Amino acid sequence: MHLSLLWLTLGLALIVGANPVNPGSPKSEKPGSSKPVKSGSINEGDSRLRCGVVAFEPNGHVWMVASKKDGYILPKGGFDEDKDKDLEDCVVREAKEEAGVVVDRDSIESLDDVKDGSVHWFKCTALSHGARTDPELAKRKPPKAYSVAKAWKRLKEGYLSRRSGDAICALES
Repeated sequence: MHLSLLWLTLGLALIVGANPVNPGSPKSEKPGSSKPVKSGSINEGDSRLRCGVVAFEPNGHVWMVASKKDGYILPKGGFDEDKDKDLEDCVVREAKEEAGVVVDRDSIESLDDVKDGSVHWFKCTALSHGARTDPELAKRKPPKAYSVAKAWKRLKEGYLSRRSGDAICALES
């Protein structure tokens, strides 16, 4: 499992190089933007505070969700001060909303070494899988649990290859 986490962490770290954000103190408004702030949103620097979920099945597979345009990605979503008391609440809620995964709250661990702008990444254990609770995702392909090798491949095919192709080529050579 430690090697699996290393691969996913490495993949997430590559995202950072392609999408740097300077986090600051949380704010409820986005300065200099005419875009309305979603109710309950908290900003960290110039971006919405979000949590990312790396939910492992007991067999070591990791849950991924279909993105609008980047293939399969790891679930993540915005912190909502109306629904979440802390980032762990955000992890539990986003895993259920996006992937239909119920996670063991006691298993949630921060991946402090992964810096991805305003996204705070967490690993956790999936207890069960059912229906997603976000109706907006009904049109997308269903979530899937992949082996870590396939999850890494999916990340490279979608988000990572489009934004970090050179870094991936250097890593694989």
